[in-house]
Amino acid sequence: MIVYRDATRVVSVRSELAHCFRRWQTQAARAVPQHEAMVQILIAFGMLESALLDAEAPLADAPSRAGSALRRIALSTAGLLQAAWEQRAPREARRDETGVRRAFAELAQLPLPTTVTLRVPEGYAYYGLYPECYLAAAADFSERYPRGRAVCIGLRSIGTGLSALVATALQERGWSVRRDTVRPRGVPSERVLCTTGELRRVWSRWSDARFLIVDEGPGLSGSSFCGTAEALIRLGIPERHIAFFPSWDPPADRLNSASARWRWPRHPRFTRSFEDIWLQPGHLESAPLEDISAGAWRRVVFSQTRDYPAVQPHHERRKYLVRQRAPPRLLKFAGLGAFGTTRLRRACELAEAGFSPETFGCRNGFLESRFVIGRPQTGASADLLETMARYLAYLRECHVRDVRVPFEANCLMLNENLGRVSEHAYEGLLRWRKRLEAAPVVAIDGRMLPHEWIGTAAGFLKTDATDHHDDHFFPGQQDIAWDVAGTIAEFRLGGRLRLEWIARVAALCRDPALPVRLPFYEAAYLAYRVGYAELAARSLGDSPDGRRFTALLRRYHRQALTAVQRLEGSAS
Repeated sequence: MIVYRDATRVVSVRSELAHCFRRWQTQAARAVPQHEAMVQILIAFGMLESALLDAEAPLADAPSRAGSALRRIALSTAGLLQAAWEQRAPREARRDETGVRRAFAELAQLPLPTTVTLRVPEGYAYYGLYPECYLAAAADFSERYPRGRAVCIGLRSIGTGLSALVATALQERGWSVRRDTVRPRGVPSERVLCTTGELRRVWSRWSDARFLIVDEGPGLSGSSFCGTAEALIRLGIPERHIAFFPSWDPPADRLNSASARWRWPRHPRFTRSFEDIWLQPGHLESAPLEDISAGAWRRVVFSQTRDYPAVQPHHERRKYLVRQRAPPRLLKFAGLGAFGTTRLRRACELAEAGFSPETFGCRNGFLESRFVIGRPQTGASADLLETMARYLAYLRECHVRDVRVPFEANCLMLNENLGRVSEHAYEGLLRWRKRLEAAPVVAIDGRMLPHEWIGTAAGFLKTDATDHHDDHFFPGQQDIAWDVAGTIAEFRLGGRLRLEWIARVAALCRDPALPVRLPFYEAAYLAYRVGYAELAARSLGDSPDGRRFTALLRRYHRQALTAVQRLEGSAS
């Protein structure tokens, strides 16, 4: 089943390096660097460093001049972030502007690629991974072992910046540290390390050191951590000298790789949670916080559990309710650095247009908005249908993006999740390709679910509207027809009501071709929801939400059959 999509963007290397240096220079000149600014710099430079090293070493990781210069900049950036977090002046060794200038200048002289593809670091953008947790984990490690030598190995992508933080924290405590980054390769369940003889010889000269493997995760298999450890052991590094720095520490039996289940408990693991670092000291909010993450918001919104919508807890962002503020506030993780800034802008625009609750700002990755008491919708009244039509027309007019419709990805997902549509229908899609790709691409809502529309005394408001076009699930940015199709499917609009509402949206959008494109998007939308519901039901098993997703899966399958028949008829 396909439910995820690649979240990447192409950038100019020279421009990105210059931008990073300007921001670094501004913060290095301050007596105490600004914390949120340094988080943004760490993330931006880590993405660029990872992309450059991936481009330089497509098959096997090796030491290089570019890697050495990037390492110096990364360690200095991490040092400034640590100083900002601790609210102190940076150590002189970490704010050596001359050394960093030379590193940037050296990079400018090297034959770097003109452009690189940046991968979105999912932990920073979606899942509330905070870099300060790795500073605390490094401090725990240093307290456990006597000072000595350490090799910090960051697993690209997100382990790039995280490994610089661990290395810096240990250097501050008197350790002699080497820091490298590598890209585990292969299928997700069997990642292996590919390194050149030169890098292996360098590590062999550090064989008496502690080897620290740094990344987010582990994921489903744990093979990136464990495959890297296996490679080090083959080099002669003692097993007891290898430690893991993950973002969480699951029991070994949760990993679906047999070799990882065996290896995971054989190494010490150092991890500190978001709750440890951000909630206990009150960094996030001075007023009491009510955790409504992982579906717990339903107990606030619904009076009976039988009305709860299905939720996959692992895919929900952190959310906190602050009741002791006037008005009550909702804090929702929107992303660190530029990710949060982008979503704040969207939230403010939607609030100003009257479609979403008032937004107050974004602090430390959390979007702060008014918590509005309202009635989650279950059906489509005439007033709600009109509001939804105006909402989609607003998105179609004000949130157009200069990219192409992802036609190939949509077709691949549709065929994979529903089984290949008939040959006749598929040939029809190909004939329509130019028409489909000619439609404008929009930063759509992506979640036109009934419970996300709430009825208030002032009208209807859309909640959770800032980022589902910008996460690592389908749909991404799409033709507005995706949201039209989603509304039809989720509110189960049929017959004359369906046709009248489609015509209303097409008129408001000034898009007469919308009804012609819609059969494709109805099938594609339901294909995605079939895939998501099936994976969620499988993951959650015989739990209340597992049973809810199982029921949804049956419903989506029935609707998908109708949608495919409509698609085939349209293609004939």
